[in-house]
Amino acid sequence: MARELLSLEEMKSLTRLFRDVFAYTESIKAQSGIAVHIQRPKVPTILTESLVVHLMKEEDLIPEMKGFNLERGGETQSDICATGGKSVKAIEVKGTTADFIALGRKDLAADYLIWLQYLSFFSKPYDPFVDLCIVEKPGRYFDESDAKMNLGEFKKRARGLIEKKIRLDWT
Repeated sequence: MARELLSLEEMKSLTRLFRDVFAYTESIKAQSGIAVHIQRPKVPTILTESLVVHLMKEEDLIPEMKGFNLERGGETQSDICATGGKSVKAIEVKGTTADFIALGRKDLAADYLIWLQYLSFFSKPYDPFVDLCIVEKPGRYFDESDAKMNLGEFKKRARGLIEKKIRLDWT
């Protein structure tokens, strides 16, 4: 059964709240040397999945899926299920504030992997850009030994990678 997505207003609200949490974490780290051991907060999965569905509908991120029905997958399904006619596509979504990604079996088996890199968006309150990478059939370029890799390595190995800077004027 599909899980609910956030509305545009809910995404904006959650983004503002998350920016506050991110800024607070960074301010603590700046005040105390020992605080370097505090990790940045994890971007809420519901935010990234909802944003990708919104962008796929508004920005035509993957042209072959224009007009497809997009739903947030269930616990045993892909992050996003795209259906159009008899075609069903599995889309895995990653959202990070770090320069690395962790890949699992579902990510490798997906028809598409979409990575949103939010670091500057959350660390600089007036930066409206999120970096987005789309790779078709990620299992062709990566395997389970690639459990973690940085953005540069990811871009180098994923042939046909689509890169975009997405502007989110949500401040």
